[in-house]
Amino acid sequence: MKKYELTTNKKEICGVILYQIKALKSFNNVRKGEFGGWIESEQNLSQENDCWVSDSALVSGSAWVYGNAHVSDSACVSDSAWVYGNARVSGSAWVYGNTRVSGSARVCGDARVCGDAHIKDENTIVTGYITKNESIIDALRNQLGMNFYNNQKTILLSKRVNKTDNPNVFTSCYDRNFTYELGKISKVKDVDESNKSCSTGLHGGTPNYWNEGDTLINIEVNIKDIITVQRGKVRVKKCKVIEVVE
Repeated sequence: MKKYELTTNKKEICGVILYQIKALKSFNNVRKGEFGGWIESEQNLSQENDCWVSDSALVSGSAWVYGNAHVSDSACVSDSAWVYGNARVSGSAWVYGNTRVSGSARVCGDARVCGDAHIKDENTIVTGYITKNESIIDALRNQLGMNFYNNQKTILLSKRVNKTDNPNVFTSCYDRNFTYELGKISKVKDVDESNKSCSTGLHGGTPNYWNEGDTLINIEVNIKDIITVQRGKVRVKKCKVIEVVE
């Protein structure tokens, strides 16, 4: 017996017709008669196990949701992406391309995961995640929405810091002895060159990534000085303080 059906409720997204689904039986936390999210066809969502698409979530193209995976909120899974195992895709996340999300992975928030990325195990991705299949440029595009033209070699990131008595000097939120000076380059010794997200180095991201510190500054980073990009956070060897954001 099928666990869901396509209803006559439909909507068009970018020229593609999607149909709202309805549960034909109760399973897991889904109750018989409950309306779910929107899919293009039964080729997008398995009739077996506890996988489900709920709320306003969309699944289209050759995308495939199976196992016990769940796509919810306003998340979108498209192209040839697969979401399976106990994986969860939620928030306004978008998983596309040939991406695979499996295991107990969580892709949420404003994450954009694409290409040949494979998010697995217990990774929790709020704004994206760098993998062995991604270059630094790909990771910056996928996680922070940055586009690069004309061989651009630097990027502008934001960072939370604390004020000092000198209006041009700021201290790290985690090390009061480490300072950032307006117009000057800050760098650290003994940088960890591994792919760890939190380790020695300087960290930057989007303006809303951190809420610590009393001041927001913009820093300029050369692409070659980026060590890793994970969960929307960029860890670098050095940076130049460009301006204070009022």
